[in-house]
Parts: sequence; structure tokens; C-alpha cells
Amino acid sequence: MSEPTFRQCQDEWDASYEGAERALLDFALSATPAQRLAWLEQAIEFAFLAGALPLGDDDQGGKD
Repeated sequence: MSEPTFRQCQDEWDASYEGAERALLDFALSATPAQRLAWLEQAIEFAFLAGALPLGDDDQGGKD
């Protein structure tokens, strides 16, 4: 399957909020499992580097 051209995308674009939501959903659902896993790994790494995830067992509080 070939990649859509800019003109095809431009002709199909619905510039409303609903159209943008639909385009985002279509894009997300077109990802392969490998692409979804890669995205998840990147999101976890980003969250860890941002300090949103605990550092390890020592950081779980409440345990003595």
C-alpha cells in the first residue's frame, strides 16, 4: 500500500474538531503493534526521565 500524497490528505481533511479527532484516531489505529510498542517504550522512558515514575524499590515509601 502506498503512502498518501499531500494532495490526497489535503482533499480529505476535515478542519473541524470532530475531523481532527477522527484523523488522530485513524492515525493511531493504523500503527502496527511494533510501532505501538516503540511508542510505549518511549513514553515510559520520557516519564522516567521527567521524574514521574519511581526510581526503584527504595522509593516506594511505607516499607521499613
